[in-house]
Amino acid sequence: MQRINNTKISLSPGSSTNIVIKLANNTNNDQQVSLKIQTPQGFKCFSTLKDIQVPASKSTVKILSFNIPASCRAGDYSISIEAYNGQQEKSVVP
Repeated sequence: MQRINNTKISLSPGSSTNIVIKLANNTNNDQQVSLKIQTPQGFKCFSTLKDIQVPASKSTVKILSFNIPASCRAGDYSISIEAYNGQQEKSVVP
């Protein structure tokens, strides 16, 4: 799994943003992937996180949309993204 745009961004409270990731399947079998996303308190993810199909020897781009709460104070915040295949093998976005 790879984040397409790794640039640190600044956002205003009450705004939304997208994170684009690429899920690569380097096997000879189709893979079903589920994402686990950890956000700061109050942040909301509006994207489907389960049952993402990645065909054998292909990759899929997934856009994850987030809303930053209007009550969010200035500071540095991180969003953690992990991907799991059907065998519960984990991949983490750096």
